[in-house]
Amino acid sequence: MAAPKGKPLACDGVVCCIGCMSFIPGFIKRVVNQVAFFPPRPAGYYISDNKQTYLVTEFERCSLEPLPDLSAEGVQVDTIELQTRRGNWIYAFHFRRLDSSKTLLFSHGNSTDIGIMFAHLLELCQRLRVDILAYEYSGYGQSTGLPSEKNLYADIDAAYEYLTLECDVPANRIVCYGQSVGSAPSLDLAARCPIGGLVLHSALKSGLSVVHEVKTTHWFDVFQNVVKVKSVQCPVFILHGTADTEVPFEHGVALYDACPTELAYDPWWVQEGGHNDIEVVWRSMYFLRLQNFISAVDRWGSGAYGGAAYGGVGSDVGVGHPIEPKVGQEVMHHWSPYWSVPQTAENDAGHIGQAPSVGQATHQPPGSHSPLLYHRA
Repeated sequence: MAAPKGKPLACDGVVCCIGCMSFIPGFIKRVVNQVAFFPPRPAGYYISDNKQTYLVTEFERCSLEPLPDLSAEGVQVDTIELQTRRGNWIYAFHFRRLDSSKTLLFSHGNSTDIGIMFAHLLELCQRLRVDILAYEYSGYGQSTGLPSEKNLYADIDAAYEYLTLECDVPANRIVCYGQSVGSAPSLDLAARCPIGGLVLHSALKSGLSVVHEVKTTHWFDVFQNVVKVKSVQCPVFILHGTADTEVPFEHGVALYDACPTELAYDPWWVQEGGHNDIEVVWRSMYFLRLQNFISAVDRWGSGAYGGAAYGGVGSDVGVGHPIEPKVGQEVMHHWSPYWSVPQTAENDAGHIGQAPSVGQATHQPPGSHSPLLYHRA
C-alpha cells in the first residue's frame, strides 16, 4: 500500500524484525516459553506416589504440611488429576461448599502455582461462597509437559470439561477468572464456549504489546486477548492497577474498549494499584467488587438486564457504588473517559469495604478430541 502523499511509509523496526523471524520454525514458541513462563522452583505443593497432597509452608527448608481438612469450615478440597488433549497430566484443586451457586475456574499468573495460591483460593471460596477449580499449567508444579500457549488452552479445556462433563456443572454457572497471563486461557475459553461470566485481573491485551508498544495486533502476535474479547458472550469484569509496571494500565483499557458494550461490566481501575498488590492492599474492596459482579451475573443470567448496556449494573448490588480514592488531577484528566464512576474529592467513609489510601459464534466443546481422563489424585 502506498504511503499518503508527503508522508513516508513508516516501519517499526522491532515489529518488522520479529515478523521476519517468526518465519523461522519454532522461533515464536521458543521465545514465548522463555519470557512468559516462570514456574516456581520448588513448587508450592507436592503429591506423593500414593497420591497424598502436601503444601509447602517454608520454601527455604521445603517444609511440607498435609492438605488441610476444611470440613469443619464447610469446605471440601479434592486434588484432581486431568489429562489434556495434548497428552499432558495436570493437577487441580477443587474447592466445594454446599451453599455455592457458582464455580470460579481460576487461571493463575505466570510465576506462581496452585500450591502457593492455596490460601488465597480458600479465602475466595469462603468469602464469595463459590466453588473453585484452580488448575495447574503444563510444566508447572508436578504437571507434566512444558508451558506453552497451546498447552495453556488445552489445560483450561481439560478443566472446563471436567466441570461440565464429570461434575455436571452447568456452563452458565462457571465464572472464569484469569490473572495476568491467566487471562489468555480464560479469554480463549470464553470466546469459544458458553460460560456465565469472566473476570480479567491485570490482563494483557497481547503478548507482543507487553514488551513493545504496538498499534495493532499482528498475525504473529501471541495471546491475542484484545481480539478474542470481541467474541465473548458473557459479562466481563476488568480490574487493573493504574501503576502496573509489568502489564501497563493501557492493556486493561484496551480490553475494556474492545469488549462488546452490552457485556462490559463496570471496570475497576485501581488508582496506584500495581500488578500483584490489588488483592492485598485493597483487599476489602477487592472481595466486595467480585461479590457484586457475581451477584450481577446471576441477574444477567436471569434476563433481568436484557439488552441494556452492562456497564453500571454493579452499582445497585449489595451496597452503594464504591467511590474510588482521591486521584491526581493529571491522571483523572487523562483517564477520565475510562473511570467507572465520577470522581470526588473525598471518599464516602460510610461505604463497606472502602479501599485504603496508597501506602497502606457457535459455542461448542473445546476441541474435537477424544474424551479426557480425570480422577481424583
